[in-house]
Amino acid sequence: MVRLAESAEGYGVGVSLVTESDAEEITELVHRNLSHLQGHMPWALDEPTTSADRRVMIKGWLADWKDGGDAVYAIRLEGESQIKGACGIHKRIGPRALEIGYWLSKDSEGMLIITRAAAIATGLAFELDDIESVEIHHDKANLKSGKVPERLGFTRISEAPDSATTRLAKKDLGVSVTWRMQRSAWNGYQLPEIWDPR
Repeated sequence: MVRLAESAEGYGVGVSLVTESDAEEITELVHRNLSHLQGHMPWALDEPTTSADRRVMIKGWLADWKDGGDAVYAIRLEGESQIKGACGIHKRIGPRALEIGYWLSKDSEGMLIITRAAAIATGLAFELDDIESVEIHHDKANLKSGKVPERLGFTRISEAPDSATTRLAKKDLGVSVTWRMQRSAWNGYQLPEIWDPR
């Protein structure tokens, strides 16, 4: 069974699989950032939920990962224990491709944490030999999210209305923007040192 890695560090941040022991901290973080997250994260419309419910959710994520599926990672600054947000690597866009998603607490913005975590996630995706491209999708109204693939050198490939069944967050326009990185373009990539605030 080929799985995505359990954890990785680089560029001053670390990502590690979310575990049941993270449930309480993530629940508190989501609740504290609820209005912030509901602006562009459709899943946040189902919040708040309890730590117990989140543990069940996390069990499902870990079972999926063990079967070679998606991976959901907690994001921390290197050497720190506090969770700043999360990112996922998802097998939902067809063969030989993976999609990266992410969210960050509002008080952690401005440090390029998500850009650095997305760089790590892109590298992890390309550790799988059959993956040829990585994509990042976001609503057109989510300008901050769009800055991440732009900084990392992804190519903006399309902009199209969401399907009628797509659930929209509170500030979304219903127009999906897709960015793509090819394996050949990523090989040897290094995030500029100037982006590490430390």
